[in-house]
Amino acid sequence: MLNKTLRLPVLKYGIIIGISLIVYFILLSLYNQHTTFAFSFFNSVIIGFGIYKAISTFKLDEGNRYITAEGFKVGVFTGFFATIVHASFFTVYISKFDLKFAENFFEDSFEPIIANNNSAAYRAEFFSMIKSFIDFEMPAITSFFGFLIIIIFGFTTSIILTYIFVKYFDLKAEKATNLT
Repeated sequence: MLNKTLRLPVLKYGIIIGISLIVYFILLSLYNQHTTFAFSFFNSVIIGFGIYKAISTFKLDEGNRYITAEGFKVGVFTGFFATIVHASFFTVYISKFDLKFAENFFEDSFEPIIANNNSAAYRAEFFSMIKSFIDFEMPAITSFFGFLIIIIFGFTTSIILTYIFVKYFDLKAEKATNLT
């Protein structure tokens, strides 16, 4: 799937990003802020920095042989790998160490904000379904939902940031060739 050249930055930066996300989560939990949804925005910064470094390292290693599609692969696979590392840790954390995490997360992060009647009804239906799994103490399903949510957010963030960085490197290379 990935040749040897691609694997090095993907594994190196994927592990660094994954560990950084875990450390950030643990630091937040020490200050009892790990259930606040707003702090998860910084996860994107961590993922973005790691993907940027992975693509730039790959581009530097490849030199003139650099191909945009290969850079995109490096970024996406780096983000995916890091997301799987982080989601795996998170699943173990909410299923073994902090069984009240999901309940606290919903109480802290999803207080009723009504934009209009339709959004309020949709949110109420969706969150009541998830809340029912939590209330009936179904840790396997709750852990699965937690894993799934992190995977969806992480994969989406990885794709979007990779696209942005690859375009940035393309524009930078285009400007460099226009100047010469």
